[in-house]
Amino acid sequence: MSTPSRKPRVLIVNDDGVPTPASGHSPFVYPFARAVERVLGWEVKVVVPAGQQSWKGKSYNISQEIKGEYFYPTSQDGSEGERTELPRETKEGEMEIILLDGTPG
Repeated sequence: MSTPSRKPRVLIVNDDGVPTPASGHSPFVYPFARAVERVLGWEVKVVVPAGQQSWKGKSYNISQEIKGEYFYPTSQDGSEGERTELPRETKEGEMEIILLDGTPG
């Protein structure tokens, strides 16, 4: 009996947050995630800080409650999109990015 094959699942993270055209932070996370999906056919999950965190990459939360929200990019570069408190069904070809308000560590 053969086991059904599953496509690999990969988690992409950074300490720069979502792409922001004004500041130029994190311009490659969304295109990279899309390329991994398209070229390799892998299932991609993206979890990034809600804002730029590069300068505190080694810090970590001890007792703070970390909150998250969901981001569904609508622009080509991933810098614009819909933010929601709860996850929703994704549309065909849509990517869900989880934003956390904690530190990268």
